[in-house]
Amino acid sequence: MIAYILELLYDNFTFTVLVGLGFVLYFYYQRIQASVAYVPPKIISPQVNRPVVKVPVKKADTTSIEGEGQRVVIFFGSQTGTAEDFSHKLASEAKRYKFVPKVIDMENYDHENLSNERFVIFVVATYGEGEPTDNAKDFYEYIMDEQHPDDMLQGVKYTVFGLGNKTYEHYNVMGRNIDKRLAEMGANRIFRHGEGDDDESLEDDFAAWKRELWPAMAEHFGIKVDDVGKENPIERRWRFDFYNAGTPQIEAAQRIQDHTSWSRGATPHPPPTILKTRIKDVC
Repeated sequence: MIAYILELLYDNFTFTVLVGLGFVLYFYYQRIQASVAYVPPKIISPQVNRPVVKVPVKKADTTSIEGEGQRVVIFFGSQTGTAEDFSHKLASEAKRYKFVPKVIDMENYDHENLSNERFVIFVVATYGEGEPTDNAKDFYEYIMDEQHPDDMLQGVKYTVFGLGNKTYEHYNVMGRNIDKRLAEMGANRIFRHGEGDDDESLEDDFAAWKRELWPAMAEHFGIKVDDVGKENPIERRWRFDFYNAGTPQIEAAQRIQDHTSWSRGATPHPPPTILKTRIKDVC
């Protein structure tokens, strides 16, 4: 009798252990399944199966505009705005000589279109120790790439004016490098490379250079100089404002004229000071 009871208890114990083990394995399996991140089925958009349409990049308009004149693109690489201002001055005078100018910031130009141009002018400043200005870095790296073929710019006519400062070691290196590189790539320099020294006479250097530029370009492209200036006067980019002493404008700006014969001690009403101000959105 005792042996029967022990056998029955053993069988019940074994059964209980097996059932308990089964429950443990079941809950462990469910826990593993719950820990796996749910990945929803991928829904394919109808647009994925549409054919890819390649939109061609619009090439630069390199032709002359009928009845108006020869197109000229004036690129500027400027850090403080001087080269940009010079570029707009060139554009104003270009119109007098029947050219169709377009002033372009070098960082806003599609480099690959350069080979499609016919007449370009570069007005570039050297920044720091022989470096391009911030807006000219990408353009400069592009044209300095030695993998370009030697005849890549064949048919492109150009000239360069560089802005620099002789107190720096690498004087006007950007203008010189661009001028040299354009020639190496097959472009044709049709007017001498000009340079201006900001430490001495930058404005005078530029004025002397452009004074010879447009007559030479008119002769090169067969434009009659006799008609120059009759229909396209120079567009002014500056105005002169008059302010009385003691106004915020006078306190914030450096006086252009030194009125040696007038002072606060000599008269209670000193003459107005003339300030030169750039006119924006011109050209």
